[in-house]
Amino acid sequence: MEAPIISLPMEKPAIDPSQITPTDLNKLLKGIFSNDNSVISKSTATIKKYLELPDCIEPLLLHATKDPDMEVRLLAYICLKPSVPKHWVSLQPSTQEAVKKQLLVNCLSEPAAKVKENLAYVIGSLSVILIPNEEWSQLLGFINNHCKSSDMAHKELGSLLLFSVVEALRMGVEGYSDAVIENLKNLISATSQNVQKMVMRCITYLFNSNISPSSFMKLESFIPVIVKMALELEDNESLLQELYENFIDLLEVPKVLQSQLSFLMNTALVIGKNKAIGIELRRIALCFIETAFNFRGGLLKKDKGGVLAVLEVGFAVAAESEEEYDKEEETPVDAALKMLAKLATKVPNTIVYPLIMKGCGEYLKEKAALKRRASLLILGAVSKGMR
Repeated sequence: MEAPIISLPMEKPAIDPSQITPTDLNKLLKGIFSNDNSVISKSTATIKKYLELPDCIEPLLLHATKDPDMEVRLLAYICLKPSVPKHWVSLQPSTQEAVKKQLLVNCLSEPAAKVKENLAYVIGSLSVILIPNEEWSQLLGFINNHCKSSDMAHKELGSLLLFSVVEALRMGVEGYSDAVIENLKNLISATSQNVQKMVMRCITYLFNSNISPSSFMKLESFIPVIVKMALELEDNESLLQELYENFIDLLEVPKVLQSQLSFLMNTALVIGKNKAIGIELRRIALCFIETAFNFRGGLLKKDKGGVLAVLEVGFAVAAESEEEYDKEEETPVDAALKMLAKLATKVPNTIVYPLIMKGCGEYLKEKAALKRRASLLILGAVSKGMR
């Protein structure tokens, strides 16, 4: 059962939903934004019943297209997202064609970014029905042309629609992965942060889909670009966190990420030791390294320089004051200790043990109490891990 648009106690519809005129619909949509809870509740109850009727599609699309009030257009698209696929088979073929055409026209004419985003969600919800049945070739051509365009505004629209379709299709994207990757190639070098965010989200969804191994290998070549892109974005931590959470899962799949493992390890070390970065992202970056040693230890143990870099960062993070972490459930210190313990179990003792003992010995001689404490914590974690 779909959630109500507004979470308020439901009342009986203010008027018979089957008798709603365009003027009535306008008032009801505006009623959702009223300051009067009674008006909101009555409008919500009526619209909820109205959305059960196939005849709701054309009037809602008319308001989404022509209403001068941005909030009305926004709410109209929010209503259309579940309603269009629900009632699609009940619409006349001529109405279906008109709806498909109008949605694409509106992509070009809608001035408000938030409204356009919700319009894209409507298109995505409809694509789940139409694209697998090859019934909306105009949409695919529209996306391709906008992704290839040299105009940045066109690229932003193309990337938004591409993400909306990829997100909506989810596991069903497999048959279209080559076309999606081709569009990503046309977007990957764009300077717009809006495009960059959509590219990263598309790739994240593709990583979690059932695309073919050959398509997956093509995606791997994008990793350095999207990670560097994410590092440069403002408010980028949630995107980086999402990327590395996906990379952690992918480490369990043999050979996946193998060509980019060194790059991802080095970037994770940079993130993990940077105290200016949020605690959760740092923890996940260090967790990625721990997981990499767990599943790819055979490859990593051959890289002595990489082992030394992990030890250096692990020791430095382990010596941080946990008072800075505001009693987080798991701190970067905890993650660093787990990482070093995993390193000790996956790299031969003849290589790692002398290095750990040397580092702990040096830290024990330090005047800083946190470093002396870190040496004991590391010895304890490594001893426990090597049992």
